[in-house]
Amino acid sequence: AQLESAKQELTQSRETLEELQEPAFYITNRFSITDYTAFDEDSQKIDAIAKIFPVFFIIVAALVCMTAMTRMIDEQRTQAGVYKALGYSSGKIVMKYLVYALIPAILGSAAGAAAGMRWIPQIIYDGYRIMYSMPVLHSPVRMPYFWGCVAVSVALVIGVVVLSVWREMQLRPAELMRPKAPKAGKRVLLERVPFVWNKFSFLAKVTVRNLMRQKKRFLMTVFGVAGCTALILAGFGLRYSIASILDLQYGKIFCYDGAVVVNTGLVEDPTAAAQNIAENDNVENALAVGRVAVNAYTQELDEKQYETSLMIVPDGQDLSIYLNLRAYQTGETMIPDQSGMILTAKLADLLDLKVGDTICLRMTDNRIKEIRVSGIAENYALHFGYVTESFYEQEFGEKNPENMILFNLKDYADKTDFAETVVQDERYLGLSYLSDSVQMFSKSMHSIDTVILMLIIFAGGLAITVLYTLASINITERTREIATLRVLGFSDAETSEYIFRENVVSVVTGILAGWLMGIFLHRFVVTTAEIDLVMFNRALAWHSYLISSVITAGFALLVNFVLHFRIIHTDMVESLKSVE
Repeated sequence: AQLESAKQELTQSRETLEELQEPAFYITNRFSITDYTAFDEDSQKIDAIAKIFPVFFIIVAALVCMTAMTRMIDEQRTQAGVYKALGYSSGKIVMKYLVYALIPAILGSAAGAAAGMRWIPQIIYDGYRIMYSMPVLHSPVRMPYFWGCVAVSVALVIGVVVLSVWREMQLRPAELMRPKAPKAGKRVLLERVPFVWNKFSFLAKVTVRNLMRQKKRFLMTVFGVAGCTALILAGFGLRYSIASILDLQYGKIFCYDGAVVVNTGLVEDPTAAAQNIAENDNVENALAVGRVAVNAYTQELDEKQYETSLMIVPDGQDLSIYLNLRAYQTGETMIPDQSGMILTAKLADLLDLKVGDTICLRMTDNRIKEIRVSGIAENYALHFGYVTESFYEQEFGEKNPENMILFNLKDYADKTDFAETVVQDERYLGLSYLSDSVQMFSKSMHSIDTVILMLIIFAGGLAITVLYTLASINITERTREIATLRVLGFSDAETSEYIFRENVVSVVTGILAGWLMGIFLHRFVVTTAEIDLVMFNRALAWHSYLISSVITAGFALLVNFVLHFRIIHTDMVESLKSVE
């Protein structure tokens, strides 16, 4: 009897084993973890930004160095002429100025590189620790980068010094030992437009002529201010481009409040599971859709595949309360139909697809389907494709899995109570609210704010350096003029206003030029900093222009305020002595 019972049990076990389906295996690694992937994407953004902005600082540093060395040569023309008269070669004279410039260049670049590698990464890293649980960062001074920064600075200084000094060294000693003649004033272009020029006051005409007399210095000031404005504009523009995704993606495109994942292995009737959610007292409405994970690629770019969520929606269903599919370029409302699949814009851009092209979808069982692209929809986070239920059944040969339920809650709904009800029901695998995604995304903006703050500080330092250097040189060259004005009875405020008129015009011109530069820089930064899964908003908000202008103007006013005291303390007696 026991043997017969054992045989029967064995037979039943074999029948049960035969009825079991082949198991599905899912292989994951650390890159599949959401937080790990998010941190990797954030680091890619910082890396992209770090490749762009230093170029501005290098260019401006070269301009400031050239201005300072040119001014130094002008002040020491007589000394250089004496050296040449005594038999010193031009190369040895150039070497004197080269050594003078190299010492601060080496010391400054070494200090800056060491501080930059130790402190700046720490500041940015601490900003990201608000979002992620990470260990303490160790940021040692890496010698290859250190010597690379020093080498760039040294090469820059050598080129600037040789360019600034060598031209003067071509003059004869007798010419060098005499003071350099001031540039002669010339008629400016505005004078050829009488109805404009005649409306200028005397001081306005003097300001225009002085600016045109020193075109090189004027252009350098404009470029320095424009660089500062462009950096700040691009920084705030980048923040807006990222922050606005919240409203665009989770407010205007995704209109549902949350999603419930259905346990399709247990539920035989997904429609009934969706109806159960819709009848909950907390729910306003609900819609069962299918969500299938696929890899998207093209025949031309089959070496690169992108993870995409294929969304299957019921035929003829009004999606406006759940999804707002809008054409990327025109903003027109789109509805999935039998003509193909609606593709999101970022994926279309990555695969270089347009309406009418064919996209390849690799399923989890390695089946490959070629689908026509019927439209390109606006989307900013992740990759999606939208098809109708009948199209999916026709093209893929299987029913809509209806494994996800989109829902909207009532105004007075208790989110916690509803979530507990769903989690306790074995028919559902889980629930997620869009508000949780919004909150998580908002935290990431703290790290961006840290980067923007650093960018403003560095851009401000750039503007102050350029404005102070050029304005200081301008004051030094015009001490006799300043002393004359004060002897004639000009007040301190009138004297400063007379001198700083040119500075104000240069700053205003630089800000306007910075807007133009900032537009292109912002577009370049946004497209460079984007990752595969996210598309940033390419628009620039009006307040970015305003903030960048106010900050740059504030730095200019600070420089004028400091130099005002230098003007009013000009020694009139010494300044009016003959230069002979």
